[in-house]
Amino acid sequence: MTKKIVWICVFANEEVKNILQSKRDFIAAPWISELIELFRNRKDVDLTIISPNYFNNEHKEFSLGNIKIYLYQYKPSLLPHRAYNLTLNYNKATSSVVKIVKNIEPDLIHLHGSENPFYGASILKLIDKFPTLVSIQGFVSLSGRPKNLISRYIRWNRIRFENKINAKAFYFVLSSTNDIENLNRKDRKTKVYINYYPTIVPEVSSLEIDNKKYDIVYYARISKNKGIEDLIHAMHRIKTNNPSISAIIIGGGSESYINYIKELIASLDLTDNINFAGFQKTQQDVFKLAVQAKIYVLPTHFDGVPGSIRESMYMRIPVVANAVGGIPSLNDDKECITLVESRNIPQLVDKIELVLNDQERTTRLVQNAYELIMDKYDTEKIYQNFIDIYKDVLRIEAEKLNYE
Repeated sequence: MTKKIVWICVFANEEVKNILQSKRDFIAAPWISELIELFRNRKDVDLTIISPNYFNNEHKEFSLGNIKIYLYQYKPSLLPHRAYNLTLNYNKATSSVVKIVKNIEPDLIHLHGSENPFYGASILKLIDKFPTLVSIQGFVSLSGRPKNLISRYIRWNRIRFENKINAKAFYFVLSSTNDIENLNRKDRKTKVYINYYPTIVPEVSSLEIDNKKYDIVYYARISKNKGIEDLIHAMHRIKTNNPSISAIIIGGGSESYINYIKELIASLDLTDNINFAGFQKTQQDVFKLAVQAKIYVLPTHFDGVPGSIRESMYMRIPVVANAVGGIPSLNDDKECITLVESRNIPQLVDKIELVLNDQERTTRLVQNAYELIMDKYDTEKIYQNFIDIYKDVLRIEAEKLNYE
């Protein structure tokens, strides 16, 4: 009998937008969309995905290949999306998810991320009733403490749920053993598996572009925790000796924060050095801009192994990134990317200049990175690893029942 697996996660993409006939351009968790592609036509498991409906906040059901999709109303209909960040217990989202899960009666729940209570809060009502596997996508507890009181409250509430979920769960999927110590488990009684999310394969390569328009590309959500301010301050320092230093910034974010970033760029006299490209409709549109730069810089403050780094490795773009989360694991076998101590702007400056100036070293790391991404992050391996993990969790749970 095929086992029933439920993913609780968030995702939004162009395909879902078209199915819902929505006019809103919105992308969320592209790594989940890529994982869906691995599972959509398989029959090893009976898979259902439960996700908040960020397009119109309504309950919708449809299928993507062999996968059943439930999008749910995650907030009271009259409450603005931003205001829902300020709620304490996410009762609407939790009740929506719990109702769907109880109707399905799955053999296993796979929660993708304990750091987002928009959907993750629901697992606290379900984890005692169904075997639960938690994929760690990052730790909010490692993020910087915002100055803004509202942002500080949102961070506190996210950490509160993150800690509750990670303390209660037993089975985890990590992208690196480096993250085990961040699970905040005093008893350390966990079963940890290592696997990865698939990488969106770019249709372009840096090797196809001879004359680069930019020295640096940053593409990620425009947020303090992704290190955008660190990059801008680093560019300000680099400009002292290299007045023509240039960058393209790609990504969306809150309107107020983006305005703040643009003001910061202007205040540091970097307006002529930075092209703010903003949100792009598709990932391939992002890639077409990214390959026009010499290096990719991501000074993220907390993360797993970001898809943007892996995509850059595919595109043969040299990577400079903070040594946080699972990122250092990319150098486990051989040096593939240039690591920087988190929030160390002088070191970030030095490493950016190193990658721009030491062409022999940079070429070697780019080749190492490409070989790694083609082997370790092979999509078929990722798919089979998840199937094996599901089987192992269910085996352990069956043994528990027999023992009892």
